[in-house]
Amino acid sequence: MASGHEFEFEGAATPAEAADALTRIADGIRARSLSLSMGDEEITVFPDNDLSLEIEASEKKGKAKIEIAIAWKHGVAGGDRRLSDVPRGRAQARRGDSRVGRADAAPDAAVRAEA
Repeated sequence: MASGHEFEFEGAATPAEAADALTRIADGIRARSLSLSMGDEEITVFPDNDLSLEIEASEKKGKAKIEIAIAWKHGVAGGDRRLSDVPRGRAQARRGDSRVGRADAAPDAAVRAEA
């Protein structure tokens, strides 16, 4: 990936569309190759080694938000705290921002895993 290359999309989605996008992202992480594109913009990233995973959720005044951030440095192992160390069903609520793409809002937007 070239230095400074970015891709961002924000829009509305049904629960099924959001789940599909998250599934495609998960598939790309498992495959260690994840491409995101919209129109002529495209970025392919290669998640390797341990990933830094941050999940934030909040509910306030009838609105709920979930923010998921995944980061890594190439060739560097992750920190000591593991997701497998966190008790199932437990989460820490904090303020966040949700970003999800919707196919009819941007018909060219795509997330795909590459084998």
